[in-house]
Amino acid sequence: MLELQDIVQTYGEEFRKAHNLIHQQEKALASISNCRTEKLGGNVKVCSDCGCYEISYNSCRNRHCNKCQSIKRHQWIDERLKDLLPVPYFHVVFTIPQELHSLFLGNLKTLLNELFTQSAATVLQLAESKKFLGGQVGIISTLHTWGQNLSFHPHIHMMIPGVGLSKTGLNCNRASRKFFLPVKLMARIFRAKLLIRLKQLYMEGHIHFDEDKTNFQALIECLFQKTWVVYAKKPFASTHYLLRYLSNYTHKVAISNSRLISMQNGNVSFRYKDYRDGKQKEMTLSVMEFLRRFCMHVLPKGFVRIRHYGVLSNTHRNKKLLLLKSLLGCLQPLQPKKSVLQLVDELIGRNPLQCRHCGGNLLTLRKTHAEEQNTG
Repeated sequence: MLELQDIVQTYGEEFRKAHNLIHQQEKALASISNCRTEKLGGNVKVCSDCGCYEISYNSCRNRHCNKCQSIKRHQWIDERLKDLLPVPYFHVVFTIPQELHSLFLGNLKTLLNELFTQSAATVLQLAESKKFLGGQVGIISTLHTWGQNLSFHPHIHMMIPGVGLSKTGLNCNRASRKFFLPVKLMARIFRAKLLIRLKQLYMEGHIHFDEDKTNFQALIECLFQKTWVVYAKKPFASTHYLLRYLSNYTHKVAISNSRLISMQNGNVSFRYKDYRDGKQKEMTLSVMEFLRRFCMHVLPKGFVRIRHYGVLSNTHRNKKLLLLKSLLGCLQPLQPKKSVLQLVDELIGRNPLQCRHCGGNLLTLRKTHAEEQNTG
């Protein structure tokens, strides 16, 4: 089975020489290439019962590696399950027009931060209106930067419980099961907030634009006239299913190994879903173009891809979430946090410290450090 690692190992060096990569892109490609190989070290274990040996190499743990997110994904789901409320949860998606894609790519960290901030501010502002929920809602926002064909397509996915905490904190207001907030109004407010902020950042010299001031102003005015798109999908039948669906965006990278078909003659073929007709299709790109598109989705150092707002913000979560649960009558004893071993057991169906052949205990015979591998 073809893996992203095979492509990077075969063509990564050629790609690096041909492109001026930033440090995070260089690091991501190196990590993917070395992941679970002898270059990162590992350990040799022996079964105390049957004497079988198992050799395992260390993971790179880079968040852009498509083999290193499974455990983190399950940890995230386990932690979020404890915060669930007995109300419908809505899935809201904020997108930006294609005309802004190049501006975002040239000012990635600054403008992705604004995408988070202004989309959350839109939801919080409308939800607090007496016309709608009349209270503060909780938001889990996650960034998704790619389309199915690896194009640059930044957008925000939100998971929002359909309940708002009133300003007095003495009651909570629930949303209809089929309606959260008007999407056209959300789109207009989001458009105004983001474009006003872009103009301010440009005037203050915080973002770079390849053309002159007149063209920037023309771009902003054009986008004010354009209809923006916000989706608010009806609640899933199961909130647990929505959480797992959202985790596909929180802990996955631009392409999974399962979508890769072949690598031959300097080209890579992969499957993608065409959302215009809902059909699965095949795309073939040169390896250099494939890696270029993949590197567009490597995030800046320290950039937080999952953020929480309102009732679920890190500052207020414990206090306000506890109050909401009390008002909703769903206070429950805290469940102990699952260990990594428990999560691995659930993921692979066996205890990783037990022999896969007889179930005996695996004992570490020898550890091999990365430094040892580098020196010979």
